[in-house]
Amino acid sequence: MVNMSNNAKISNVLHKYAKIHFLVQLNNFVAVKKMIIIAETEKMSKLKISRRRHLIKAISWNTLAMITTYIVLTELPPLIGYEPISKEGAGFLVALDRVVKLVFYYIHERTWFASNWGVIKPKN
Repeated sequence: MVNMSNNAKISNVLHKYAKIHFLVQLNNFVAVKKMIIIAETEKMSKLKISRRRHLIKAISWNTLAMITTYIVLTELPPLIGYEPISKEGAGFLVALDRVVKLVFYYIHERTWFASNWGVIKPKN
């Protein structure tokens, strides 16, 4: 009986050691993850993004949006039982819609880029 008691004590100590070891490893993982996030944040804060990039991004997004809007106005209505808009009318509406939204998107993108709202800064 004494041997079983000693074995149980040894097992209990090893189990506690394993828990402590796991918690230390988990804490190290969290610390490393935080260091990586801080390093990436610092690296990103040093980046300078040109207005041209924002403009090209806005144009590429609007090209995709134009195609989608055109298809929705001309091809989708018959599938759900409505009359489609004429190709010419749809083309005019798409062009007008995209020009206006391109301007608004660019302003929106620049405003968000200039804003620090929602940016988590590392504690010094």
